Amino acid sequence: MIEVIDPAQGTYQGYYKELLENAHEGSLYNALYSNAFKCYQIEYNSNQSFVDKSLLLIEDKLPLLALSYAQHELNELTQFSFFGNAVYLLENKNMSSTQRERAHKLLRKHIDELVASHPKMKIYVKDTSEQLGLLARLFLEKGADVKLKFTQVIDLRKSEEELKKDVRHSFHSLISWGDKNISTQLLESKNFTSKCLEGFRNLHISVAGRETRSEKSWRIQEQIIQENEAFALLGTLENKLETAALFHYSKSHCYYGVSASNRELFEKPLLHSLLWNAILHAKKLGCIYFELGEQYFVESDVVTKKDVNISTFKRGFGGEIHKYCEVTFQK
Repeated sequence: MIEVIDPAQGTYQGYYKELLENAHEGSLYNALYSNAFKCYQIEYNSNQSFVDKSLLLIEDKLPLLALSYAQHELNELTQFSFFGNAVYLLENKNMSSTQRERAHKLLRKHIDELVASHPKMKIYVKDTSEQLGLLARLFLEKGADVKLKFTQVIDLRKSEEELKKDVRHSFHSLISWGDKNISTQLLESKNFTSKCLEGFRNLHISVAGRETRSEKSWRIQEQIIQENEAFALLGTLENKLETAALFHYSKSHCYYGVSASNRELFEKPLLHSLLWNAILHAKKLGCIYFELGEQYFVESDVVTKKDVNISTFKRGFGGEIHKYCEVTFQK
């Protein structure tokens, strides 16, 4: 018999962690749905009051699926999200077809009750599966809007030689320059120290011209490193930190989270070797996918020239452009 548990129950976190480790390989975003990343999201969106509404289905001590999401009030609407990010459905690749059928039936019932009990609500979900996933389909059946979006993903099952061949030819010399001239430090759990990201934080403030997020959010990111869910690369030039980047990862997925580089040295390829070494480190960790992030192709009212240029830069590291659905339901 399938049991429904929530985060208030002591067994939830253990089952949820097991589910993250055994999620279907198509679950591109599972690096961004850990409990530690949830804490970061709560701090990053600290102007909102979230109520955790997550649920997890288990049977015979096997976690089947999880819907991790929270509720908050905004603009006279009850909004549902993963603490500010899209709601995402995690499913265990090891459950049987019978278990999947019964779990899906229970999830459908939960979504029906959720929609029926909130006369004014909004929710948006991401679907990265090759075939339309259940969660997206449930809301599309209720009249949700859908938007097709794109992200750049590198398949780390390729050899290092194959990965290097996929890198844009003009990047090869820039990566070599960085390897020769930039001293790179890897920050991970085994060499974690208190406030190990403080230099990165100060660089980020300097580049942005202001503090864009709280100091506490950086301390939480350090905690994520300590818990083996992220790593950072710091690049120094002439004994000064000039470039840095942070990457979140799970068993199968590594995600390029945030970076900062000294704009006064814009003519130097500061970030090229850092990203290349991050790709190699993610491969070493056993990740299957390295995600560089959302892709834009032309400027528009909502897409800047900077967005397009950053996308072009990311595509230079190889990989394929993957499509995904962003489904928004509002009533």
